[in-house]
Amino acid sequence: MAATAVLQPYNEAQYDHRAFDSLMDVDESAYYFDSLTGYEHLRSGLRDIFMRHGVSDELAVALLHRHFEMSTNEKLVELGPVSSPWPIAAHEDSVLGGHILPHTWRVFENELHPLEFRFIPQQEFQDARKVQFSQAFFEDFRQYVKANGLENVVGITQLDHGRDADESDVQLMEVTHGRNSIMVPAVPSSDVSGPAFQTIWSFVEKQSSKLDADGIQTRHGLCYKASSTDAANDGIQTRHGLCYKATSTDASNDGIQTRHGLCYKASSTDAANDGIQTRHGLCYKADSTDATTDGIQTRHGLCYKANSNDGIQTNHGLCYKATSTNTTNDGIQTRHGLCYKANSNPTTA
Repeated sequence: MAATAVLQPYNEAQYDHRAFDSLMDVDESAYYFDSLTGYEHLRSGLRDIFMRHGVSDELAVALLHRHFEMSTNEKLVELGPVSSPWPIAAHEDSVLGGHILPHTWRVFENELHPLEFRFIPQQEFQDARKVQFSQAFFEDFRQYVKANGLENVVGITQLDHGRDADESDVQLMEVTHGRNSIMVPAVPSSDVSGPAFQTIWSFVEKQSSKLDADGIQTRHGLCYKASSTDAANDGIQTRHGLCYKATSTDASNDGIQTRHGLCYKASSTDAANDGIQTRHGLCYKADSTDATTDGIQTRHGLCYKANSNDGIQTNHGLCYKATSTNTTNDGIQTRHGLCYKANSNPTTA
């Protein structure tokens, strides 16, 4: 990171339950983000702001969303791999045995409000990584998201907060059980039912190794909504985030099949006709085992440029909505725009 001059600090607002309560579910937020051409904003304006202010080593862009409701006297606090609601007043940051520090924020009513926190034991608090925003960075970010209608879907998060250096390369995914979000080791996206959504992007310098085309990196990667297996009402199912006709198992009507959530010609079992295969839910050239022909590789269900020049990487796993057989579970599922109670326990097999 380039050396920075002494900047006027920005003092963030205190926690406001309304800022959390007004968040959308992850699928709604992801679709709205796409409708606003969100990725183009990541490639240009947002990336420019983070790089210009020298915060890309510490901060990233987050897709604002929530997995469950919380009461007005609760805050979402991370302790180890688990984030859950703790009964803490809005103005308090001290709890028995330690303190809480924010790690994710959003622009709300023209101020920067914390949304999610992490617990720091008392003996570690003095040396804990604390985020200090500059007034200039906050103003640039606030003005950009307001001007482009992004304030309800794009926030700021601290990179690798609370993680040891030797854990930074561990692939993770987020599983929601009731009102607990748990980070667990990732599995390939082909092993998890439900649509996938990118949730965090960071920015890196261009022309480094294993980069995709636009200076954007995905962190803690994808968010999954649990999907249903029957789709008998309308003949449509979602698998790994894509829609297809459930009644067409051989694609004889149109010659199209889906594998790992992607479409391909059913008559081409070895991709010989067009050189395309799917692996872990992503498309790549079948004759390119090391991505030397087109620069594309897949890792843990994510796609990135193997040796390209414009600053985008993907890593750090998956996030999905667990389902269970208990219909009283408060996990939420969507089916073609309708919300209903999930049947759930994590389905990763």
